[in-house]
Amino acid sequence: MSPLVILAIGLATVIVLILVLRVHAFLALIIAAMLVSLAAPGPIDMKIQRVAEAFGGAAASIAIVIGLAAIIGECMMVSGAADRIVQSFLKLLGEKRASWALLGSGYVLSVPVFFDTVFYLLVPLARSLYRRTNKNYLLYILAISAGGAVTHTLVPPTPGPLVMASTLGVDIGVMILVGAIVAVPSAIVGLAVSRLLDHWLDVPFREDKIIGNEDDDQEIPDKFPPLWMSLMPVLLPVVLISANTALSTIANSERAARLAPTDVRNWAFLSVEDDAENALVTQRILSLLPEDVQQLLAQPESLTSEQQLRVIEALNNVLGQKSPALYDNAAFDTVLPKTWKVHQDLGDQNLSESERARLNRLLALDGLLQKDFKSLQLHDRE
Repeated sequence: MSPLVILAIGLATVIVLILVLRVHAFLALIIAAMLVSLAAPGPIDMKIQRVAEAFGGAAASIAIVIGLAAIIGECMMVSGAADRIVQSFLKLLGEKRASWALLGSGYVLSVPVFFDTVFYLLVPLARSLYRRTNKNYLLYILAISAGGAVTHTLVPPTPGPLVMASTLGVDIGVMILVGAIVAVPSAIVGLAVSRLLDHWLDVPFREDKIIGNEDDDQEIPDKFPPLWMSLMPVLLPVVLISANTALSTIANSERAARLAPTDVRNWAFLSVEDDAENALVTQRILSLLPEDVQQLLAQPESLTSEQQLRVIEALNNVLGQKSPALYDNAAFDTVLPKTWKVHQDLGDQNLSESERARLNRLLALDGLLQKDFKSLQLHDRE
């Protein structure tokens, strides 16, 4: 069966179960996953088991973060921190810019709090603002949706972007920073569209004592935590994760291959010997060097100082490659220590680009050193 057909079956199952049969979303997703697994290729006795394994793997990677985010969100709601943020936005921007205040509130609160909770929190405020101004009811509602939806779909730790970051191997800090940046113009565009819809559509305001109250208090009660404390659950994780990403990037830039011409005692260290255990390693490195460098290494005894520098520069570029080109299982079969053989068996699909670069370098240097310890005089420069 075509993968697109299987995908369509899964989507249709989820939509019908949730919208038509009113089945709980969790059960609908599990049932759809089972149907997709049954329709997909694979051993029949493993089709249900792999659903459980995939669910367990996803839960292991993101469930704790999502659970903690839900706890933080609930604490913000119960303590009044969320209300403090909303009222502070409104006080800062004023009622004339109430749509911007609702947009900003939804944008900030949807990072740790789930979108539906944010929406229900802000809807009474939108209704109260309409009672005061007698206009822009649809604009207020859509501003809440625009601000909350963009961060809910682009910024971890909400489930969607967190799953995508885990699946694609994207650093969480990078996902938060890029998602938050992309969400800003998206939210502004959403507000612009909200203004157009509010102008074009006449959506009547309906009194509902359950949703809103005419006596909604717009003042900030003294019992609410201060603004800086209210923002801390949102800002602290972002600052810590971003700092980790920035420091890791700086550290990775300091771990590049840095061989110098003085480190090489024998310029024939890349010559291929038929009986050498690591001939495949040498061939792999040679194949990735530029053709002019390969020609220079064909006569290593006649290299000038400039040519030696060119060889070292090319070798450093190869050892620091961020692609899997250098990391070839067959090439390292005979030279990997036991520790690296474990990495080889597990695969490197979970490595970041910087981690892969360091692994490539260590593997290659290990192969070269096992060939001839007198060839290179390497210093620990990390």
